[in-house]
Amino acid sequence: MTPHLQVYKAFSRETDSKVYVQHKIKENAELCAKLLVDQNASVFIAGQSKFMPKSVQKAFVEILNQREGIDGEQYIKLMKKTGRYIVEAW
Repeated sequence: MTPHLQVYKAFSRETDSKVYVQHKIKENAELCAKLLVDQNASVFIAGQSKFMPKSVQKAFVEILNQREGIDGEQYIKLMKKTGRYIVEAW
């Protein structure tokens, strides 16, 4: 089976309208939720630590709550505990 890669770009400084990672997560909520829950996907977040990591986590929590009907906060905590959710922020 050939690996599949899909890239979703979020540029906050290169366009007139600000597009952030959390916007792309919400735009692709069904896919993100299914990847996290059904396929045990991992998440690696890297970047500035001011607002981005919390905003991205909030988006994941929201889609898990809405799409999967599970406690998104608890699910993310479990992902962190098992090494599937990693934040490298500075």
